Amino acid sequence: MTRTDERKDEGIGGKPWREIVRDRIAPLGKPTVIDEVVFFPGTEGSMSVVVDRTTGTIVSTPDLGRPFVHSNDSVFDGTHLYVMVEGRDIAVVDPETFEIVDTIEPMDFDPPLGVQINALALSPGALWVVNDESSILQRFDLDR
Repeated sequence: MTRTDERKDEGIGGKPWREIVRDRIAPLGKPTVIDEVVFFPGTEGSMSVVVDRTTGTIVSTPDLGRPFVHSNDSVFDGTHLYVMVEGRDIAVVDPETFEIVDTIEPMDFDPPLGVQINALALSPGALWVVNDESSILQRFDLDR
């Protein structure tokens, strides 16, 4: 194969490779690396996809039970996975079982509209929650 957009994979209907990749990852959010796997929150509903980093195969499709929000951000601090879910909340997820073990509830950024959070970030011992529409940055200590 060449490195052009015109290349095709004849075994998958002759579609351009970029279109194939885009179609397959369209329902997935931003990836987060957790040890030997990569976690992809869904863009609709509450279903996620976990992919083995070595083989690229799907190893599980955990359902967190809470729909994801529009930007589908998630971060991993070495102990827990933090995933943006419905209603401004951040689900604290056990990376072994993909069960929600706690919920972080940021303040309502723009009452009564309840603007969603936009991004998550980590620093040593802290989770940062960003809402760029309201110009608000919140810090949550992770000394759990």
